[in-house]
Amino acid sequence: MGERKISDAAMLKATGHGPDHWFPILDELSKEESVRSELTKRFWRENQEKLSAWWAQMTTVEWERERGIRAVNQDGLGSFQMSAQKTLAMDAETAWEAVTTTDWLEGLVYEEGAEFESDGVQITVRAVRPGKLLRLWWHGKAGKSTLEVMFFPAKEKCAVRFQHQKLPEETDVEIFKARWKQVLADIAN
Repeated sequence: MGERKISDAAMLKATGHGPDHWFPILDELSKEESVRSELTKRFWRENQEKLSAWWAQMTTVEWERERGIRAVNQDGLGSFQMSAQKTLAMDAETAWEAVTTTDWLEGLVYEEGAEFESDGVQITVRAVRPGKLLRLWWHGKAGKSTLEVMFFPAKEKCAVRFQHQKLPEETDVEIFKARWKQVLADIAN
């Protein structure tokens, strides 16, 4: 999913300290650890009495954003991701049928290994799990990204999430978010 900012109050409640305490520690550690994953691991190891692994990760992400190292929706490797989700009043099987019968991507064949072109982009179908997952490789001008359509059933409802990962540019986030939100609206109707 798209990333959200962790509030200072939530950080304080969960860890006993806010950014004013944790960020200078990360500033110092970053002088010795330039690899992001190693920085996060060391930060957690040295502070695990106050930080869970999850809070070490999220505090590092917030520090990176504050210091201009990472943008919202940017992963640790520099690419971007986004997600759009809608809960439909139908079970997973019916939701899958709604997705597969809505013309949301011209040329799409629901068969693993299928390749097609849509809007000038080469697309490869990587995984098809009816009622669970559809994974596509999106071969654009700037490289390959991944689109996953995931299904999360809950009783007589099913949430459908479009998650687009490895987007090369920050501007791609809003473009694809608008596109996949519209597709979800079309599927729901």
